[in-house]
Amino acid sequence: MSVENSVLPQDEDAIRFMNAFLEAEYQLTLAQVQEDLDAERFKQKVEDVDSHYFSGNVASDILRFEQPGTPGFEDIKSQIQINAPRRLFLVRVYQHDSLGLVYRFYTGTNRKKGISYFYSYYVTQVDQTFKIVARYMSNDTSIGWEWSAGMRFTKEALTFLRVYRLLEPHEKNTADYISEAGIDYKQEVMPTKPQSQIVTAPLIPEFEPIETVFERIQNKAGDLNNLAIQKAEEGKLEEALDYYNQALNLSSNNAEILYNRAMLLQDMGEWEEAMDDYDLSLFINPENVDCLVARASLKEDLGYQEKALEDLAEALRLKPENTTALNNRGYLYRSLGRLEESLQDLHKAHQIDPEDTLVIQSLAETYTDARQYDTAIDWLEKALQKDSALQQEIRNNTLYAPLLTHKRYQQLLNS
Repeated sequence: MSVENSVLPQDEDAIRFMNAFLEAEYQLTLAQVQEDLDAERFKQKVEDVDSHYFSGNVASDILRFEQPGTPGFEDIKSQIQINAPRRLFLVRVYQHDSLGLVYRFYTGTNRKKGISYFYSYYVTQVDQTFKIVARYMSNDTSIGWEWSAGMRFTKEALTFLRVYRLLEPHEKNTADYISEAGIDYKQEVMPTKPQSQIVTAPLIPEFEPIETVFERIQNKAGDLNNLAIQKAEEGKLEEALDYYNQALNLSSNNAEILYNRAMLLQDMGEWEEAMDDYDLSLFINPENVDCLVARASLKEDLGYQEKALEDLAEALRLKPENTTALNNRGYLYRSLGRLEESLQDLHKAHQIDPEDTLVIQSLAETYTDARQYDTAIDWLEKALQKDSALQQEIRNNTLYAPLLTHKRYQQLLNS
């Protein structure tokens, strides 16, 4: 029997997909006790995960039994503390008569110390995208599994190809674990290929912990992310995008890389795709203030000012002293004619960072709009005191046209 020493390329994508799902499932579990998440938003999170990872009548089984503020909510919070992402023990690969390659992933419970068989998932490509199409539950690992949701597979339709053993469960001596093809439907799933043609492909070293596999994948994704940033800084945007795409092929639910690609796509004018990346990044990590601020800028560019204000408000709730969010909201308030609110945000930003010339210029622009021209010139003088190179930028700024008749402004430009 021939032996592969590494995961086959087509199988790596499936394993990455499953790892991403297990992490997304865990984030949903944590969202059950997120106090600032109302019932409708929680429902939307569940629907987003279901649409991304499942196909047919199979879906996640994450439910919220208690809402924030109800007596049982605190009890649920204490229970969630013992949860963790499910561990992935092994992967069996089959050839299906009509579906092509089918992957069977065997996972543990969602308890921190749980390394026992619990679920197994069937994954295959649907419209060129991996989807979970069936879920089975452990009945008695010595005799088989019980169907839970999705498609019902029959052993006659499956040809066993190979197995990857990633982590030893407690029950490593059970018939299901030690058998190459596995035990299913209360009887062994026998391969239809001759034994000599079966390829067994364990990772190196055998029983390599899934944490190690995940770390290796994340490190490679991080390297590609850094290359993308470098290419973007060099102005090679298409090359940067290619590196981001490669990184996300390795780590599809990496919030940081999604955020970075979103900013690049926004710079490239691909606004719809950029918004998708911002949305997914924030779904994974809703407390990324920089991503909230960046998405707000895109929403503003698209004409959704009120939606942009919502993102900025959330960013400032998470980090009240973020001067970029304060400056951007001040700018947005000014564009909406809400000058008093604009000045409140800008003065607060200036108090936090008196050296920020961008904030100082925003104050000058807002006072110009408010027709407080002397005050506007005062702020421009402060900006030039900190950076004289701003003189040409100020001269070219048409927002200061009302100041042209003021002697102090002319002196400022010609000094």
